[in-house]
Amino acid sequence: IQRGYHGDMGWMADKAQMRSDPALLWPEAKSVVVVGHNYAPEKNPLEKLAQKNIGNISCYAQGDDYHDILDSPLQALEQFIQDQSEREFGRRARTRRYIDTGPVMEKLYAEAAGIGWMGKNTLVLNESIGSYLLLAEIITDLELTPDSPAVERCGSCTRCLDACPTNAFVSPFVLDATRCISYQTIETRQDIPGDISDHLEGNLFGCDICQEVCPWNSRPPTREKPGANWPA
Repeated sequence: IQRGYHGDMGWMADKAQMRSDPALLWPEAKSVVVVGHNYAPEKNPLEKLAQKNIGNISCYAQGDDYHDILDSPLQALEQFIQDQSEREFGRRARTRRYIDTGPVMEKLYAEAAGIGWMGKNTLVLNESIGSYLLLAEIITDLELTPDSPAVERCGSCTRCLDACPTNAFVSPFVLDATRCISYQTIETRQDIPGDISDHLEGNLFGCDICQEVCPWNSRPPTREKPGANWPA
């Protein structure tokens, strides 16, 4: 934010402190329950980009709205937490759920909860299913025993940094969003600068290049169809 890498996304600066401390968002917050939903594509999206005159839409936006996909199972989990706390502690837990709908630093919490580590492309990586993850959170007033945080396993690999056609990565783990294709084709309403528009690589809405070149996404993950229930 201090370097201006957030571009037009002023909401990041407005609520920066609140995003990293759930107690500022909700004073009664004691724990954050984080969940991940795999949306990995069946085919490599880069194969489509290699074809001429075919535009590409980021994988997360090709199916049903992810808010709708996650809301029902997240509500079910929220209900379970409330019912279980009433049985075990004699009181019904208070909860709040978020699906990219509030100032919640979801990637930070996902890393702390052990879902995955923050990769060099600034996305959460799980060693079993890669980085095609939709994240959601339930904040509760219960004091839960935390899971162990994920261990960073990128090692010396720089494939994601090297593959970015617009050089959006200032350094490992640091993204200048103003140079990111996803930012330029989704977030900002400004004209796309020429030095970036010349390198969109056929992406019309979002971009998956830094994900698809990642070795952790080369393993065939357990793919969940849009709208499918989460595994137990």
